[in-house]
Amino acid sequence: MGWFSSISESNIGVTGQFIFRTTGRINDVQCNTTQDLQASPYRGSMHGGYELRLFGICFTDNSYIIDVDGQEVTNCTRTSAYMICAMPMVFEGRSSSKGFTSDRGLLGETYFLSFMSEPNVELILSNHGQHDSKVELYSS
Repeated sequence: MGWFSSISESNIGVTGQFIFRTTGRINDVQCNTTQDLQASPYRGSMHGGYELRLFGICFTDNSYIIDVDGQEVTNCTRTSAYMICAMPMVFEGRSSSKGFTSDRGLLGETYFLSFMSEPNVELILSNHGQHDSKVELYSS
């Protein structure tokens, strides 16, 4: 079996998913990517507080600077393939996230959308599934 070059392939019958087995020790694992810096989720509340995952480049050094709309984000968790940070509060609209080396060399930049949360979102979510239509939701 060779390397797979398409996400539409599979070795288990589920498109884009694979299972591999090794019987030996795996050594010298290296990060290898041709992507640019990316963020997940790519949109979220302007109030922040949720997990922001940065990926698409290799994070092989011990120290990085993550900047979200001019705010340096601290206490991020790093692996060689991604970083997880707590999203800070930002202005509504298009926001940028930048990754820098410890000496401020730019690694990459990505953008995401921040929006004002729906009023009473907790109430709407807690009532989800109890109503059959929007009319019932607004009239109760």
